[in-house]
Amino acid sequence: MRGLFACLLSAALLIASACGGESEPKPLLRIEDQQFELEDFQDFLRAGVSTDELTLDSELLPSYLDIYKEHKLLVYGATQAGVVPPREVVGTIEREKMMISIYLAQEALKPERQMRVEEGAVHRLYDELYTDDRVVLNSIFVESESDARRIYRELRSRPSSFARYMERYNSEQVREDGRGQGEHARRQLPEDIREAVFSVEQTPRILEPLVYQNGYLIIMVQELLPRPGLEDVREELERVILDDQRMQLRRQLIAELSGSVDFEFNKDIAIAALAGPDGG
Repeated sequence: MRGLFACLLSAALLIASACGGESEPKPLLRIEDQQFELEDFQDFLRAGVSTDELTLDSELLPSYLDIYKEHKLLVYGATQAGVVPPREVVGTIEREKMMISIYLAQEALKPERQMRVEEGAVHRLYDELYTDDRVVLNSIFVESESDARRIYRELRSRPSSFARYMERYNSEQVREDGRGQGEHARRQLPEDIREAVFSVEQTPRILEPLVYQNGYLIIMVQELLPRPGLEDVREELERVILDDQRMQLRRQLIAELSGSVDFEFNKDIAIAALAGPDGG
């Protein structure tokens, strides 16, 4: 994938140079007296800042460019605040990310930012996230009804083999995603599966095959759990609230920097260069 980035953006650079004519070419991004060209955006993409599966789809490119601009504005803000990344951090982008992290942490400590967890917010989030009972389950997904019924019969006689059957029959993607495994709230399960799972009186229990999408699920209900007490999940709730406040702080700082810093952002340069001379 990174090879694709390099090829496309190298071609983009050549196109941008060829189309520059005699006039002075505009930078992709200018923040005060700092200028950043397409090569810097290329490095940003290569570092996988947005996602490991980053593509240069023309519809998504503007969003990636906006992420890049916000990143550079935050780096500028961190620099102005005197943030220096640890010496041991390797790589320009990694150092910049560390600077942003330190910058956000410093800003969060300022009294005017009001980064704190209020008890009312904890109770509201608790009522939102923990409204019902939960279940711990494991499942096997197969497409064939005959396979599902055969596996069910075999597991009824040797339920201790359930994990081995999961490894054998679940696809690699299902195993990696952990779909149909672990703890679920009642509302997270499809209605038919929800009714079957929560009608179980004793656990563990293996349910008869249930129709699901284009196949069948064999489910082992490991344990039914009541709604947890607020104190049992307080740490998780406080972490969610603080994470949300950090995201709000990040957006606030970007807005403040956008309004106070002299910057120029020519995202059309990257879009036009990527599209090529024919615009396609």
